[in-house]
Amino acid sequence: MNSSNGANGIIGTGNASGPAIVMMSTSSHNAAGFGVIADGPQTTIQVGGSSITGNINGVGVSNGGVLESYRTNQINGNSNDGIAALTPIELH
Repeated sequence: MNSSNGANGIIGTGNASGPAIVMMSTSSHNAAGFGVIADGPQTTIQVGGSSITGNINGVGVSNGGVLESYRTNQINGNSNDGIAALTPIELH
């Protein structure tokens, strides 16, 4: 669980040879920024079973980051949910 931070809740910044960041978590009521953000051209965050609510911005990407969703998340109640930033992926 990640909540009540002064800025972003969860920020992923990967490197060129690293794997995707896989996350199942809660990110809520962060004062500024995003509940979850993938930042950087080599960053891929995969979210599943996550609750992201009460943030200024729910989810987002920047600088070429990728945010993938297993479509099992609850993302609502943010000033801007940002769900357009999500790339759907299939459960295996």
